[in-house]
Amino acid sequence: MALPYLTMAEIEAKFPNEWVLLDRPKVNEQTLEVYGGYVVLHCPTRAEFDARLDHVTTVKTGSIQYTGQLDQGLTFAFNV
Repeated sequence: MALPYLTMAEIEAKFPNEWVLLDRPKVNEQTLEVYGGYVVLHCPTRAEFDARLDHVTTVKTGSIQYTGQLDQGLTFAFNV
């Protein structure tokens, strides 16, 4: 079964306050705003997301989004 394309509004409504991995995200090339994509993985905690992310092998072009509010000044680093 193929994954459905979802807009960011749909993703935020379906997976509130979760970490989400999108495959083939639609991105504004100038602002880097993500408009949507195909949800491959979603988890309520960053630790669970990171642990499960190691097992994802099908995503070639992806985006990691958090659908809740992050604390101001909080930054993340990702190894690829």
